[in-house]
This record gives sequence, C-alpha cells and structure tokens, in this order.
Amino acid sequence: MRHLAAVLPLPEVQQYAEVVRRPHAAPQYLVGHVERVARIRDALPAGIFVAGKSFDGVDVASCVASARTAADQAATFVRSIDRETTR
Repeated sequence: MRHLAAVLPLPEVQQYAEVVRRPHAAPQYLVGHVERVARIRDALPAGIFVAGKSFDGVDVASCVASARTAADQAATFVRSIDRETTR
C-alpha cells in the first residue's frame, strides 16, 4: 500500500486485502529448502555437482549463479585431481 500510495491517490486506511494464488506462477520452495539442498549436496559423491532452479532459485540470475558455482567447484575438483596425479 505504501508503495502504491506514492503514485496513486489511495485512502489513508486499507479497506480490503486479498491474497491471490496463481497456480502456474513461479514456485515457492517449502520451509527448510535451503537446508535440504545443503544435505543433498553434502551427500553427493566427490566430483558430482548440481545446479539449477530446483536448488538455488527460479529466476534466470539465480540459475546462472548456480551454474557458475557448480562450474567453479568442478574446475577446483579437476585441478585437485591433476595435482594428485602429478605427485
């Protein structure tokens, strides 16, 4: 209301409010999602990395960030293997 009132002539006191659910809108994660994803990632075997909207956020920026993180983790893992094999 405060944001709308800055650009529209609204009454001082809100008279009505409604929450509308859009069944095909962006999904909302369940409570505990972040912790659940952390447990999944901790349980993965070495060298397996996951990314994407199922894990880190449904918007494009979150998916890109998730992919970059997984790619960085994979690169670090491969470099660590290379170091071990050259010893």
